[in-house]
Amino acid sequence: MGIPNHPKPTMHRRYSHTARSQKDSPRFSRAAGATVRQRRHEKLLPISCALAIAFIGGIAGYSPATLDMRIPSDEIIMTTATTQATTHSTTRLTLLAARMIVPSAEYNLRYAEQLVSTIPSDMFAKMPMKDLSSPAFYIGHLSIYCDRICTLLGRADLVTPMPYAPDVYKGGAVCLEQPGLYADKDLLVNTFLERQRRAIEAFACADDKAFAAEHPAEGRFKEMFPTVGSVTAFLLTDHTSIHLGQISAWRRVIGLGPVG
Repeated sequence: MGIPNHPKPTMHRRYSHTARSQKDSPRFSRAAGATVRQRRHEKLLPISCALAIAFIGGIAGYSPATLDMRIPSDEIIMTTATTQATTHSTTRLTLLAARMIVPSAEYNLRYAEQLVSTIPSDMFAKMPMKDLSSPAFYIGHLSIYCDRICTLLGRADLVTPMPYAPDVYKGGAVCLEQPGLYADKDLLVNTFLERQRRAIEAFACADDKAFAAEHPAEGRFKEMFPTVGSVTAFLLTDHTSIHLGQISAWRRVIGLGPVG
């Protein structure tokens, strides 16, 4: 009598059935799922970082050779409590971050000089229409955040006393066209340019510990920028660009036109 030719179950079917059984079982906990995801992240994170750096570097005009893309995977460590990436001794990544941010900050500085250089001093605090704040207000506002950047990065040695009262320029203050309310143009501009250069220096020389420190703020602002690195990068670039754009709009409305 011949031997029945029963088909043997394939490893693929057996593995799939086992995997489904484990996944459907209550014993397959969230912790186990998190462990699997974490292992995947550990493998993909170095590649993701390299791709992100290459993309940003291409936008900024840096070549991979200039940026030194060889980032050892052991420089990127996953936390055990969460699946978020934390970096330890990642001096190379810190330098790359500075290379990405500092050129934009320096460009903003040059653009600010162009915007204000041809504004007559007697027009610097003018408001040509309601809710269109003056360059005096915006430049004074930006100058007080330069010191905040230095302080956040642990460079209190770069902070000096303000030559004018900061309260009328702080966030939430309302711009007014009131004689004597704001400092004169030269003092405002020189103070901003000098302090912004110090802030750029502080950012360019910051280390991993400074960037990774918790942002000592509360509420929505901290939710958006939870670390010192994220908030100082924002203040040096986007925050400055926003207000310089408003000065550019002010120039057009008042009749001075755009800068070249």
